Parts: sequence; structure tokens; C-alpha cells
Amino acid sequence: MKGYFQLALGRKYINESIQFVSSLRAFGNGFPVSVLVKEEDRLYALSREKFDKVIVLSEDDPLFGLCKNNFEKYCLFPRLKLLDYIPYRECIVIDTDVFCIYDTDRAWDVFRDKGQPFNCVGSYYDPAYHWSSVDKVNKKLQTNINCAHGGIFYINKDFGEKELEAFFLHLLYAFINYDKLGFARNFEDRDNYGKAQGAITDEILFGYSMSKMNFNLLTYELYPIMTFEIEGYLADKLSIPCYIQTWKWFSMHLEKAGKDKRIETKDPIPFVHCFGSEKQKQESYQKIKSVIYQ
Repeated sequence: MKGYFQLALGRKYINESIQFVSSLRAFGNGFPVSVLVKEEDRLYALSREKFDKVIVLSEDDPLFGLCKNNFEKYCLFPRLKLLDYIPYRECIVIDTDVFCIYDTDRAWDVFRDKGQPFNCVGSYYDPAYHWSSVDKVNKKLQTNINCAHGGIFYINKDFGEKELEAFFLHLLYAFINYDKLGFARNFEDRDNYGKAQGAITDEILFGYSMSKMNFNLLTYELYPIMTFEIEGYLADKLSIPCYIQTWKWFSMHLEKAGKDKRIETKDPIPFVHCFGSEKQKQESYQKIKSVIYQ
């Protein structure tokens, strides 16, 4: 069985997940959606009657005790333990601040055609990645870490459970040895956008693990799966189907080089990921919903 899985650790995220489910259904996608929640929110999530399964996060894991802030506890840690929670053999794990804006069949097909038990989207190379330190990290570790994006993961147990377990073991190693490996601690507070709190970030961990397993991500330019919105950059111009890939706008390096231009993709993009402060996101949500449900 296949379906979507979301980390909805807090009522705000449960409500965003409901918003995501509604957008899926608007484009005829009937795949089930399950969520991971805190124990205190289990009944609230069940009462919404939108989810296939409501699964409760265990905070008894010794690894949870290594987490120093809310981002690490409720965003990063659950990603490290996804295999303990996802209820589907084939699964797209996707952030809650995402909308579906087109039929998703092609995205599933593209992920599946690559035959990897784990995959994600990103770019092969962006010197601005990981706070402009990816070159330094690759040189130190003698790796080829690509620029993985953490907003959407594809997991398929039928493509190799042993490989999948090995992949997540590399993730755990990188988490435990984060500072020794030379990764940066500059991530912002997940509930206070723009406020740095020195958190570990998950994306470099997934890039590292993919490098160790010789997995290849799906680059934004070639595979239209997810695009991005902040402050109306996409939402103000959004029409459906959407062919505008905006990821370059988020690269300071490309902005400085005058190359931060949007890309027009050949096929429609099914998912848009929203960024920004809570106020910025709410404005983006309203703009996107006005296009979906017009």
C-alpha cells in the first residue's frame, strides 16, 4: 500500500496537514495520508477525521535525549526514525506547509522509476548550500554531498529494506557525529522565523547519507516535483498548471551572480512548499488557496 506521511507535531502542523489533504483531494488524489503527532494532540487529530492513521511520537527513545531544542526534537529526530513510524510500503513523506497544485501521478512515477529505496529533490551543486559550507564539508570528508531538500522524501521498502536500513544508519551516525563531521549549526527556530538557535539541520544529514549510499537525488531543473513560495514570489503569479520552478531565488550565491532567475519546466509541478514567518505563510496560504479553489 502507498500513501503520504507527515510530521504534525503540534496543532498548528495538524491544521496545515488538513490543508494539505484538502488540496490533494481537490486534484483527485485519493491516496491515504497518515500523521505523526504528540500524545497530547492524538484525540484532536482523530477528531478531524481526515487521516488514515494517527501515530504517536515516542519520546522515550535515548536519541530523543540528545536533542537540545524543539527543532531537533520535533522536526529532525522524527525524520531520523521514519522507518519506525511510516505505515506504508511506498510512501511520500512531505512537509505540512505544502500544497498540492496538480495531479501527482507523475511525481510518484518519477520517484519509482529511479528504483532507489530512498530519494528526495534538490540540486546537484549549489555553493550556497548549508550556509555556504558544502564545499568545505566535501573537501574535509572526501564526499560528494549533493544539496538535498528536506521538504519531500520518497521511501520504498520494496526497493531494498537492507539498503534502507543502511541509509538510516548513516543518518544516525551523522546526527551523533554532527560537529565532528564539520556540519554547521545555524538553523533557525522553527516557530520563530529569522531567529537563529544553533540547531542541527536535517538536510545535510540526508545529503551525507545519500552520498554514502551512492543515491542520486532528483534535481529541481530536470524533475518538476516541488517549487517554492515566499512573500508572494510565486503565489502572486500562480496559475494552474504551474511550470515555474523558483528554487534559484533561494540561493544567495546565484542572487549575487545575477542568475537567480526562475526556471520554466516542461511538465506541471504538483507541489508548492511555502517558506517565511508565520504571517508570511498565512498570506501565501490564502493566495494559493484562492487559486486552487476558485
